[in-house]
Amino acid sequence: MKNCIAKIRKERGLTLQALADSVGASNQQISHLEKERRGLTVGWLERIAVALDCHPFDLLEPDPALMKINGASPTDVEQQLIVQFRLFSEAQQKALLHFLRAMTTENS
Repeated sequence: MKNCIAKIRKERGLTLQALADSVGASNQQISHLEKERRGLTVGWLERIAVALDCHPFDLLEPDPALMKINGASPTDVEQQLIVQFRLFSEAQQKALLHFLRAMTTENS
């Protein structure tokens, strides 16, 4: 399964070595995980997610085939929205959802 570890690590401003130090691994081990040369276990997902301050699922690239809505796969923009949405706190997510519902109601 494809992962987003390198992308999230870079977004957080961390070097390969800094992430490796945070999870108690070598930078080579993290590099292998990022490049999918080694299997990404649940244990690794949990350790890396803690170090990157995200949910373990955020480290995995979504499978568009599994995300079909009304029979259609999400567009690139929709996938980007999901990624950004997950970066918000729960309170921010609820507020944004409330705002979007209000906008939809006004435009109906």
